[in-house]
Amino acid sequence: MCDSYKKLPENVIKFDAIIKSKNDKVECQCGDKAKYRINERYKLVTCEICGKNVDPFTALLVIVKRLKNFYHNSRN
Repeated sequence: MCDSYKKLPENVIKFDAIIKSKNDKVECQCGDKAKYRINERYKLVTCEICGKNVDPFTALLVIVKRLKNFYHNSRN
């Protein structure tokens, strides 16, 4: 956490928290077609197609499924 946050008065709301809570309400519906952008700093995954948030575990499952299909198809 940044030191500047510690100095803010109690009545000041942090914008990053507002943006995160607003974006959490809507999730990506692109499914297997989604292209993921991973923000390591904030530990967020977003879809490059629709710009919405993606649950990190869901993204991991989709990536694993894609890899399994790739390896299965490359053997045939």
